[in-house]
Amino acid sequence: MDALEIIKALDGPLKEYPDDAVQAAVDQKDDVVPLLLEHLEQVLLDPEKYADPEYDSFLHMYAVCLLGHHRVREAHKVLIRLLSLPGELSDEIFGDLVNDGFPAALWKTCGGDTSDIKKLIQNRDADEYCRSSGVTALTYGVAEKVLERDDVVKYLQGLFTGEESTPDRPLVWNTAALALTELWPGDSMDVLNKAYDDDLIELFYISMNDIEAYLEEGREARLASFEKKALEKLSEPIHEQMEWWADFESPVFDSSFNEDTPVINPGKARDRKKQKQARKARRKARRKGRKKKKKKR
Repeated sequence: MDALEIIKALDGPLKEYPDDAVQAAVDQKDDVVPLLLEHLEQVLLDPEKYADPEYDSFLHMYAVCLLGHHRVREAHKVLIRLLSLPGELSDEIFGDLVNDGFPAALWKTCGGDTSDIKKLIQNRDADEYCRSSGVTALTYGVAEKVLERDDVVKYLQGLFTGEESTPDRPLVWNTAALALTELWPGDSMDVLNKAYDDDLIELFYISMNDIEAYLEEGREARLASFEKKALEKLSEPIHEQMEWWADFESPVFDSSFNEDTPVINPGKARDRKKQKQARKARRKARRKGRKKKKKKR
């Protein structure tokens, strides 16, 4: 299977996981990477095409995971641009991959330079899910001991001025609060308490009881637990990252969802499918709310 045949095998509806093509893309990195980059550039040229629910190919999603797996430095700015598309285009194109696969891909392709990730986080025009992806990416830098924990904590603490977002788009605050908690919240309690008082953080996402429980673990134990979990995510075999996507093509699985599905805390849902359900429910709730606002107008 040559590079063009690999791309063709990945470019289509997800009827079953194309493990042979994915493995070939891993083995033939030098030949496949330029084609994956080219495809993502095509997405940037016509994002509405790929956001269309009728568009039936997963190639752009395979490209993100494979480029992250190969730690392709040249892919970083492309990934940042994809997550910086206006409105909810990024979310509509990549769905749950924004929060499940992009954080690792952002970190693995940045080469230790977090300047673009921080610009994404602070970009109020970017989708809130994309911005939160950047927050998670920074924590991976701590796990790999490339970034200093105290430096990342200080940066995240600075995201609670109240100017970073709006009350109807609180996910960047939620995710920053979760990150500060996972990195041990001892030196962030004043910031977190004030953020709760200012109604910046949603209680369903992470509560003060959750934060206090993490605090009681102690700094060393909490960081060790976080690093273990994060490194497992970063070292997850490429096939395991993607082979379960086919589950979401199953009408049995999809039928469990509707717009009234209760929103679950995605940070606490340990099962991967449940994490997906939590995020999908949240996205549906957001879109349902947007439709109601339009009707009122």
